[in-house]
Amino acid sequence: MLKKTLFCYFLMAAFSLPAFAQLQSWGEYPLVPRPAGVTNNRELSQIDPLRALQNLDDPQVQSWLRKQNDLSQQLLGRINGRDVLLNRLQALDIDSRVKKNVTAAPMLMKVVVPTALKKPTKPTHIELKITNALIYTQSGSDQRMRLIMRNESIGSERVLYVENLNEHLLRIVAAPDSKHLALMLEQSSGEVVIRTISVPDGEVSDDHIFCASADSMAEPSMIWSADSNALIYSQSVVASNLNRTDIWQHVIGQPQKMDKLILGAQAVSAFAKRLKMSSSDVPVISVLTGTPWILLSLSPSDGRADAGGSEKNDGNWRSYFYANQSEIKTTEIPWKNLAIRTDKVQSLKLDGGKIFLLSNKKAANGEILKLDVSKAGEKLQLSQFQELVKAGSSEIKDFAVGKEHLFWHSIATGNVRNSRLFKLDLTSGVSEEIKLPDVGMLTHLQVDYDTELLTFNLQPFNASTGTYTITTRGMVTVVTAPVPADVEVAKDVNPVQKKILMIPEADGRNVDVVLTYLSGTVIDGSRPLLLRIVSNKNTDNEIGDMAWFEHGGLIATMSLHATDKQLTKRSDPANEVATVARYLVRQGYASPKKLVAEEMQAASNALIRATLREPELFAAVATYDVASEQILKNPLQSKPSDGKSRSGPSISGVSRSAYEELRAGVGYTAVLLSADNQNPTAPMWMSGKLAAGMQILSTNKSKPILLDTVRPGVAMSDELVRKANRWAFFLWQSGELKFSLQATGR
Repeated sequence: MLKKTLFCYFLMAAFSLPAFAQLQSWGEYPLVPRPAGVTNNRELSQIDPLRALQNLDDPQVQSWLRKQNDLSQQLLGRINGRDVLLNRLQALDIDSRVKKNVTAAPMLMKVVVPTALKKPTKPTHIELKITNALIYTQSGSDQRMRLIMRNESIGSERVLYVENLNEHLLRIVAAPDSKHLALMLEQSSGEVVIRTISVPDGEVSDDHIFCASADSMAEPSMIWSADSNALIYSQSVVASNLNRTDIWQHVIGQPQKMDKLILGAQAVSAFAKRLKMSSSDVPVISVLTGTPWILLSLSPSDGRADAGGSEKNDGNWRSYFYANQSEIKTTEIPWKNLAIRTDKVQSLKLDGGKIFLLSNKKAANGEILKLDVSKAGEKLQLSQFQELVKAGSSEIKDFAVGKEHLFWHSIATGNVRNSRLFKLDLTSGVSEEIKLPDVGMLTHLQVDYDTELLTFNLQPFNASTGTYTITTRGMVTVVTAPVPADVEVAKDVNPVQKKILMIPEADGRNVDVVLTYLSGTVIDGSRPLLLRIVSNKNTDNEIGDMAWFEHGGLIATMSLHATDKQLTKRSDPANEVATVARYLVRQGYASPKKLVAEEMQAASNALIRATLREPELFAAVATYDVASEQILKNPLQSKPSDGKSRSGPSISGVSRSAYEELRAGVGYTAVLLSADNQNPTAPMWMSGKLAAGMQILSTNKSKPILLDTVRPGVAMSDELVRKANRWAFFLWQSGELKFSLQATGR
């Protein structure tokens, strides 16, 4: 049960004395709505006193959330320096995008070639034809992509959509009735979401579909149902160390929590069982353009997870299934076999109504096959494919399909350092070899479909990898030149310095923390230090970090050892955070008045737990979609699945949690809680209840507890604005003079 102090303090303060929660200089926190049906404090003491905040459809709760947002926005808007910080973050964001298109010689001898792409590459141009119109993209002077519709009858144009600063448009798919477009968008956090807009007015619907987490390995995919009323999409999430991808059905206009699982490791339908999916398989769906067929590919999670994957998986072959689009009406889709893993298909490419695939079934060195779907009849079978590129003495490693040509590269058996590149004219059937700029190993062959410009990496012997483009006429352009091993490496002129801290824990393990700062920064504990908590081992700097460094700050990035699903008596992520914070203070890297922290991973709670236990460690903290309570499948359940008893029965379907660690008589530090209700494991009411409890119980009224939320179905505010608000809040609470609070609102 909630601690008795919370009940008593809440009863005395929340409903009786509204002035109790008054801030020192900025007014009052909004009054918390009383649970429906409760008439007296005796009844209130028998339930969770903040239970009413779980009903996000209650007008009183909605009003309370609006007031919380108003308070947060007014206060954050009064911080001096906040607008300057935002302008700097925006400039750094635009500068980073411009630099992506600038070719420069490598600074370091060792160039790491990326493995299979986690997300689809950001296209430079997208074109899509629909009934009587052409949809295409165009980049503006602000580096943001515009989605434009041209009426082919009268030649008029209108802008349907403009990228936000925190997102990139990856692809668009038109509904069969051409009345809606589905947009796949990558956020600055790395997450991928799907939005839908209507045609021709460009109105953005309330549909906001989470598609892929930042660390997922699979490339997301989406198609429309035949009746244009639903989207079929892949959802890739990282659960502990497992990258899991499932296929879901989303009915347009309904919240994502009502989506139905079609295919995945957890699916129990007869069709899913017949496909024999394992928990490591990655399903991806695609449409055979101009045909009634949709295609499903299943590949191991350690390979390219897309229908057009190109990397060989050391015998972990892909399997492919197909179905008629008219059959996508329920979650029971009758998938039919096209190729199973014993067919040894390395990769498959789609080109309109044609399918190309690379198979090693009949020849160890591989052969490229082709099928014109329009001539296939009622069924698609591997036996219908015709040989396009015969197997030879060299092993075919990869291929790509352009508008008029097919390209492939091969290597002599046992000699991976001698790649050869070929092209085949798809009309005449004539093939020829393309001369490579150097002798070496070719990887990551890609082609622009319309221009047929080839891009690939080539690593010569005793040199770093170079990147090149080649036209169909053989004109070579060096994108990144290889660096010979005997060439003196240029000195690193990066102004950002890094230091690895090995922080010991009580159980004998070490927590690795990467400390970054500008060269020449004096590290004496007098400067703001941002502790950034991430849930993976990627501790690379973010693009906007320079804005923090320029204000004299340092950043310490830690990757958690433990997650909620891996907790043991010896491992607790909150303890890891507290251990690191204490170390940074004890060793003089920061002081409690200068140490701030953020954990912006959705459904996390390590930082907030550490803050609740030891609020004196931090000057301010910020979290996003905090999972402050554990949702039980059975609201009446009073014992966990392991059979161990709890301290009392669960309240409102939740077990003992960070929320229940709230204490009366504690001076909590400044907290900024943001939530957008997109993660089902951390609904927005969790952040609301936690904020309300901290506002009521904290004895330190000079430290604000702010709640910044967005209603379900509404896009979260621009990521750069959120970061500027968060960092300005930190610098204000750290006592930085340039970020003092204005006496009156602007």
